[in-house]
Amino acid sequence: MERRFSRQRSAILSALAATKEHPDAETVFRAVRAELPNVSLGTVYRNLGELAREGTILALETGEGRTRYDYDTSPHQHFVCRACGTVSDLRCDVDWAALAAESGAVVEGANVVLYGLCPACARRARRD
Repeated sequence: MERRFSRQRSAILSALAATKEHPDAETVFRAVRAELPNVSLGTVYRNLGELAREGTILALETGEGRTRYDYDTSPHQHFVCRACGTVSDLRCDVDWAALAAESGAVVEGANVVLYGLCPACARRARRD
């Protein structure tokens, strides 16, 4: 049986699908509120948490003290710019399970986050 989503959950998924920015809950809340003015921040937080636990979306801990969300659940890594805070997707072909298996570990998931300067911030840093 196909699971039906509430209007709030559908609006949250639409907001996430419409961006590659990896927004935090407050940003998602502002986007959803434009469509559903009576939605509460608590509802957005609760639904984001449930969607992440279900595997419908990704919850990213990027080390900046707030959780970011990603609609793209395909295997990929993330890059966080230390200067401007943007989070972008990276695709690299690394077999994390094979690497871990060399030590006898069993990989159940991977969350790789790389940090540095995005191209725009790197250009600014070179000019300064």
